[in-house]
Amino acid sequence: MTLADKIHRNTANWSQKDNLPNWHNVNIAQCFREPATYYMQTKDSSLLNATYEDFYLVRNLYGQVPGGMFGADENAREGYHDPHQAVETCGMVEQMASDEILMGISGDPLWADNCEDVAFNTYPAAFMPDFKALRYLTAPNMVISDSKNHAPGIQNEGPYLMMNPFSSRCCQHNHAQGWPYYAEHLWMATPDHGIAAMLYNSSEVNVNVGNKKGKPVTLKQTTNYPFDEKIKIEVIATSATNFPLYLRIPGWCSYASVTVNGTAVNISVEPALMCGFKIPGNREM
Repeated sequence: MTLADKIHRNTANWSQKDNLPNWHNVNIAQCFREPATYYMQTKDSSLLNATYEDFYLVRNLYGQVPGGMFGADENAREGYHDPHQAVETCGMVEQMASDEILMGISGDPLWADNCEDVAFNTYPAAFMPDFKALRYLTAPNMVISDSKNHAPGIQNEGPYLMMNPFSSRCCQHNHAQGWPYYAEHLWMATPDHGIAAMLYNSSEVNVNVGNKKGKPVTLKQTTNYPFDEKIKIEVIATSATNFPLYLRIPGWCSYASVTVNGTAVNISVEPALMCGFKIPGNREM
């Protein structure tokens, strides 16, 4: 606890009113979550609120960028807030990582929605399909990837729009971590000894659920989400087991339905936009 206090004291102040201590896009994507992280120790709700305020502040000012990000093709700048402002590839990965961490801290599906927005729209546009080449900067209305210098319209001076495996490699230590981090956060444990499907993708997870000691259960998810809205979850248990299973309802979804072994079941939608119900024994949804 003493170390955490010291780290917080020596970290830039991300709890400022209507201001950020730094406007570099990667720094924002990484650091805006710091107050919420410290909130876990202090339980001071103003710190959690500060993270939300940072998230909305930069998007209100420079958020004319679809795909979950904001316009800061190095630093967010006054007067440069239209859709041709880009974002660094590593900024996309760091935003996704922050979203995933904040899902666990807050349980708020808002962060899962934003993570998916970045993951399914902005992030794939920054790479070649084989991940052997990428752009340093990607903007939503980018119609060409060339080697010309587009400064000062884009802040960086140099060939930052081209797909090149040898030039302008954006944050080599983290640009490839987007999908591994995403896969790590598909499922999350819940305080009531259950499990939550926070992000959707074909996957298989082995967990202990049902009580403090827990019983082993395997959940196998099959889906083509986001290209298909249908998600099948097979619950495999060696014995009858009751445990809470929470399914995130994406923010874009106006109606969600659940069937168990082909039979429609009632679901309870909680304020956090999650639906939950008890799962006895082996079931398929």
